[in-house]
Order: sequence, then structure tokens, then C-alpha cells
Amino acid sequence: MSFSRVARFLSLLIMTAFSLISCKETEKAQVDMELFEAEDLAMSIEKSFNTYSTDSLTDLFSPALFARRLGDDFMRRPRMERQYLYSIFNNLYKQNIEAYIEESKLLKHEFSLFDVHKNNEVYRLNYQVSEKETGILINYMVFYVRKDREGNLKLENMYSVSKGFSLAQTIKEFIEIAETDSRIDMKAQEAVSYREKAFNQLSLGNHQKAYDLMSQIDSKFLQTSNFAYYKVLLSSNVSDSLYRSELEWIRALTSNESSKQFYDCMINYIDDKSDENFLDCQEKLQEILMTY
Repeated sequence: MSFSRVARFLSLLIMTAFSLISCKETEKAQVDMELFEAEDLAMSIEKSFNTYSTDSLTDLFSPALFARRLGDDFMRRPRMERQYLYSIFNNLYKQNIEAYIEESKLLKHEFSLFDVHKNNEVYRLNYQVSEKETGILINYMVFYVRKDREGNLKLENMYSVSKGFSLAQTIKEFIEIAETDSRIDMKAQEAVSYREKAFNQLSLGNHQKAYDLMSQIDSKFLQTSNFAYYKVLLSSNVSDSLYRSELEWIRALTSNESSKQFYDCMINYIDDKSDENFLDCQEKLQEILMTY
């Protein structure tokens, strides 16, 4: 498939002991300062979400760092092609951030930072997302940041646990689809149209019809991160049995252990309605997030 089709498709979706000791102390000081910097950034992100502002978020993303998450095949693409796709990635990131901010404002969500840790040169910034009025926990968000060539901490990926996939996994998925299907543009537009119609029916209170419309999306798209989560979400308004079935379905789609645990928590709660067991399950999920 041509590069231009990939671009169009992505756009739719938008010495001495003293010396040794001194060296170790210096390294520890550098690590501590870097950790403090990461924690400051994490608090800034939390404030942005809780004040529904994108000001400190729009310039945080690094398309070049993000591209590493797409694998060696992507990095072997011609330089000019990569540079063009970087601009698309940047726009998609901004669209995602704006969507999360808008969702948080509409549903009155609150972000609470609960962990910052480093693994393989990348800091993980972990947040709980809850309903501001009730305190009910509804999701976890993870932001991945690392130093760029200039020594600045930049975002290289983001991940919504409830949705099952990171931004990098989503983009990689669609690039792979785009390069194997010559009719990708038309099919993508059709899938987006079905999703919009489904949410229109949801706004009218037609829960079963909304779910049925979502289910009509081509399976190639429906099983991807940009659509799968919404099918599950719509099923939750129809019945517990259907919601449970869809949670098992999306659990099989994701490769992320934290998302699998999140779905297990929801499935178990449907089965036993135990608040205590649900909290225990959430603690296990947080342990996964804090050690990965």
C-alpha cells in the first residue's frame, strides 16, 4: 500500500575509592534530581486534567520518541516519510488529549497521581481517575516520559487502562491495517459513521440500538483499540450478562496485563457484587502498574 494512504488514514482518526564513591554520589544526585523533575511534571499533568486545561500538555509530546514504540520496521522508513508521519502523530496526540480533557470536564472526572517510577530509562506516571462527586474509581491513566536529546522530559506514550491499549499500540495497529487493505479509507469512514450513529442513539436512550449499531462495524476495525472499548461501554447499558460477555471479549484482545486485571475486577464485581473483593482486586491492579 502507498505511503499516502497510510497518511490519509491516520489523519482520520486524529580510580580511587574516593573517586568511585564521589562518582556514585553524583550519579545518585542526578537520579534524584531527575526523579524530582519527573514528579513535578506528573503534578503539572494532574493539575492540567483537573482544571481542564491543555496548556502544559500540548508541547509535552515527542513524536520522535513515540516513533520508537512503533518498532524497527517503522524506523527503517525513509526519513522524509517519517518526518511527515511525525506531524500526524503530533496531531493525533493533541486530539487524544483534547478528547480526554473534554471527557473529564463533561463527566466531572478527577485525576489523582499515586505513583512515579522509572523502568528502562522511562518514567511511568500513574494516575487514578475517579468521579469527583462520588469518588468512585473508574479508570487508570499512565503517561510514559523520558529525556529527549536536549535533556528535556518528554511524553513518549500514554495508556488508558480501561480502554486496553496505549496510543502507540493504537497507531501501530492502524498502520498495519492500512498497509494491507486497499479500501481502508472507505472502511474507516464507515466505521466512524457507525460509531457516531451509535452514540447518537445512546443520547436518545436507545441503548440496545446503540449497541447493535456499534456491533455492525467491520470486525477488522471493531477489534482495534479505537472501537473495541466503545462496544464494551455501550453493552454496559443493555444488561449485566452482555456487559460481562463483552468484558471477556476485550480482555482476550489486549496484551496488557493491567487491562486484563481491570476487566477481571469488573467481571468479578458483576458476579459477586462484593465491594471488598473489588477493592482487593484494584489493589492488585495498582501493584501491577507500580512495578511494570
